[in-house]
Amino acid sequence: MKRSTLDPTGPHTGDIQRDGSFEITGIASGTYDVTVMRVYPSWTALGKTTVQVNDTSVEDVSIELHEPQTLHANVRIEGDGPTQDFQVRLESLDPLETARFAEKADDGGLDFYDVGLGEYHVTAPRGQLYLKSVRYGNAESNDGTFTLAAYGFPLEMVFSMRGAKLSGSIQSKNNAAAKDNTPPRVVLIPDTPDTSLREYRTRSAAFDQSGAFLIEGIAPGKYKLYAFENVPDGIWLADEFLKEAEPMAIAYEAKEENTETIQIPLLTKGETDRMVARLGLD
Repeated sequence: MKRSTLDPTGPHTGDIQRDGSFEITGIASGTYDVTVMRVYPSWTALGKTTVQVNDTSVEDVSIELHEPQTLHANVRIEGDGPTQDFQVRLESLDPLETARFAEKADDGGLDFYDVGLGEYHVTAPRGQLYLKSVRYGNAESNDGTFTLAAYGFPLEMVFSMRGAKLSGSIQSKNNAAAKDNTPPRVVLIPDTPDTSLREYRTRSAAFDQSGAFLIEGIAPGKYKLYAFENVPDGIWLADEFLKEAEPMAIAYEAKEENTETIQIPLLTKGETDRMVARLGLD
């Protein structure tokens, strides 16, 4: 079933009739995106437009539809290391759309099926390699995002085995190693106001019984490193929380093929609980 959806955070929907018309009622004044979605076999945007709703009804809204197609990707890996198959996911920046997982193509590249026009992000596996750049047509990006405004070009993806390696130990304020019964979570966060980049490039560390951690395949750039004893998942993506926690962060700059060891203080559960409550984020 095709459905036009207005403001994905709200209940504003309307079915498309046989003659191609639709009607959505009960809309407050404001600016909205109107998206025509195909539900089966996956949630895919077929067309989109923006409308301004005022005190009167908006009529004769026209939306151009485009049939989803297969997006082919050429893949290049820089540096030495394992080159076994790895999973690549294509995520739409439209929260209504379903993520696509790549399938290996006959020419050694990757194919993403049933892809509509729009803005996307390539999610790479987190391990020894990182996504260095993507290019579609003449537009290149190093944060994994690109706009599919028209069909006809392959997506060029470059991965690198030359990421930085960061290791170290997690310590409490009295310089003692964190206890096993309260295993900390070590989080490496890009030092940028771009919330999307923070979300996509944030890394969590593995740790062993002694409180040591290791993160590999880090993309070049500036980061802040935090050790949390226990916090709500994803709370570190909130600007206000990071501002509060920043005095306990360790600054770190990743460079290609660089190896560094860092000791980091532990933000206890009591400290972060007070921050969350004070900021009203719980």
